[in-house]
Amino acid sequence: METQGTVKVRLHRGAKQIGGVCTEIFTDDTRLLFDIGAPLEGEGDQARLDIDGVTTGTTNCDGIFLTHYHGDHIGEVDFVDVAIPVYMEKHARKILELQQDYKKGVVGAVWADNVNEIEIGKPIRIKEFTITALESDHSAANSVMFLIEAYGKRILITGDYRLHGFYKDKVEASLMNLGHIDLMITEGTNISKETSLNVPYLTEQALVPAFVEAFKKYKYVFLLASSSQLDRIASFSRCVPSGRYMITDRYQYGLMQVYDEDRDKEFKSNKVLYDSEYVLDKAEKAGFGRVVRSNHSFQLIVKDFFERHPKDTCLIYSMWSGYINKLSDVKTLVDYAGDNLIRAHVSGHVKKEDLERAIDIVKPEKLVVHHTSVKKEKCCIEVPKSTEIVSVEDGEVVELKTCDSYKDKPGINNISKEEANLKDIAKICKEAFESENPQDILKKKLRNEWENEKPHKATHEICAQCKTDRITEKRICRCMNYYDENANICDEEHCKLKLKWKNVGDITVSDYEKPTEYVMEKVGGMDLILDEHYAVEVKPYDSEETLSRMFAEILTYTIDGEYEPGIAMFKYNHEKEEESYQWRTLQKLEGEDYLKEIMEHVKIFTIDYAKKGNIAEYKIEPYSPQTEK
Repeated sequence: METQGTVKVRLHRGAKQIGGVCTEIFTDDTRLLFDIGAPLEGEGDQARLDIDGVTTGTTNCDGIFLTHYHGDHIGEVDFVDVAIPVYMEKHARKILELQQDYKKGVVGAVWADNVNEIEIGKPIRIKEFTITALESDHSAANSVMFLIEAYGKRILITGDYRLHGFYKDKVEASLMNLGHIDLMITEGTNISKETSLNVPYLTEQALVPAFVEAFKKYKYVFLLASSSQLDRIASFSRCVPSGRYMITDRYQYGLMQVYDEDRDKEFKSNKVLYDSEYVLDKAEKAGFGRVVRSNHSFQLIVKDFFERHPKDTCLIYSMWSGYINKLSDVKTLVDYAGDNLIRAHVSGHVKKEDLERAIDIVKPEKLVVHHTSVKKEKCCIEVPKSTEIVSVEDGEVVELKTCDSYKDKPGINNISKEEANLKDIAKICKEAFESENPQDILKKKLRNEWENEKPHKATHEICAQCKTDRITEKRICRCMNYYDENANICDEEHCKLKLKWKNVGDITVSDYEKPTEYVMEKVGGMDLILDEHYAVEVKPYDSEETLSRMFAEILTYTIDGEYEPGIAMFKYNHEKEEESYQWRTLQKLEGEDYLKEIMEHVKIFTIDYAKKGNIAEYKIEPYSPQTEK
């Protein structure tokens, strides 16, 4: 693999608005675009993108990759130089072609028939880039994420996705199997509280009971949904009782046929028929489930049934609630339904808690959040300590430089190589601290590049209050720093963390996630500051991170000399009633000369705790081999 070169990223649009995203990833020799969408009406910059070499000027782009077929991701492909190849997942391309053919002469041009089809999991090579489509889940069927690799750097573009759809497990598998990611570019549609209040955070599966109940109560059930909501429509079709009819128009029928081509049996649509006169006559006698849209012809059909069968007819509204006041045709249908309106919708975008989970699974070195209208200073999401959130504006370039740290070297976190790595760290410590200038030796041995241009700023003035009970390293450290049994923010109503960490020892926690002096690639914050003197690396009680990586991390983070380096390890995992990996390893190796050498320069602390309800009363104590045995 080539490793010489710099990979650069530019958001042409999407840094501060949801619609119209377009991301460029490029090197000195190659340019690729990922999505080139049209803005949402009334939101953000409405001007058409003007990209030299893509929409204007001499052609200078090697390919455009589309994550899915929604207009805010593909709406400006019409204006791209026709010489530039466009790529899309094969079934999504077929769906898009049907959509464009249906709207021919009304909206935009027809270009999907010239798009290159790609398959999930099959890499495409374009010069120094390798691009692989990954399984995803969104309200547009057959959406994909993209893994982009070049010059040893690996970038994940998520596109629009969610972890509450029918394919949740497949999406999580995509994320879990990625390996190291240098940069993750994720959508952030639902980050803001304002947005989340308008989105019922259900799952697609949770809508099924609403569909079933509607068919029990009503003979004629209309589903008002976007024609592209194929997962939803298929789910609705599977709920239509035996003996009744599932009806769509011919256009929707064609979309469902493509949808079913490569679908697991449990998710295929069930007995969908198009609205021929024969079917309609039979369906009125037997009852039906019928998919409608908001145009005039459907309005007449819905109105007719509510007038002739007012007690036997209902309308399931399965779209964003904002359309009711925004689109008059939608409001007309809702008004027809009156009291027989059933709201059953779920967002196609990842909710905030699941976004944090996705980031935690991937653990990227850098994170860019786009496809969001949230101002950067309000983008309050919890990310792993090792992940740097990069705030960028449209047009700004992010460079992925090659920078190697000892703490990230291959095998540093391999348990089978623990002793060999500890011996190596001991040699580094001995050489450094026996020299006249230990800092110079440590800098040379621990990292090949030390940035000193962008000062770091702490960003945790208040406790963020956990919305879920998930235990992570960052959450433990934050709670150790902030917990106050008399504070409202720490009660069960405001904080869902299943264990609150109350200090009952003599050593105090002065701060947490203390940043290094300067922002550095692949360098996070110091987990805890103890007694305003020691900076310590901490791992959760169920972590199997090696001692060698903990030592390497804290030696790197404390190299400027403001704090003495240390590590703090949990002695026990009380949930599993077993000793922690770090504690077992320390006891096993404490008599070894190489570990003694390291311990002369890095202070070791132990953490023990007792559970009292949802409170973990903990003590941090200095470790001494003589007293611990």
